[in-house]
Amino acid sequence: MVAADPGPVYSDNVGLLLLAGQPIRYTDPFTMAGATQAGLWSDAALVAAVRERRFGLIALRYDVGRLRGVPTDITPDLLAAIRDHYTVADRNVMFLYRPRRPPDAP
Repeated sequence: MVAADPGPVYSDNVGLLLLAGQPIRYTDPFTMAGATQAGLWSDAALVAAVRERRFGLIALRYDVGRLRGVPTDITPDLLAAIRDHYTVADRNVMFLYRPRRPPDAP
């Protein structure tokens, strides 16, 4: 599914994107989350892209709907944006999310 998706695709597994032939737009989610928490980097552009449903697919190693806390490789705002604007499309080794339809869409 990741290889066949026209993209862009976001994933916490950069190796998956590389093997699937997808462009890598964000290289190290763990470092990005830590840098955001430390005030050294802003996740605003990434969060906006998720809210605007710009990723055709998001591939994560966990189910965002069942998390009790925030993993160390994602920011609270990014997690909330994925929960609000994407839905689980497939559960296998990874959890694959597709954009939800906007509430005002036909």
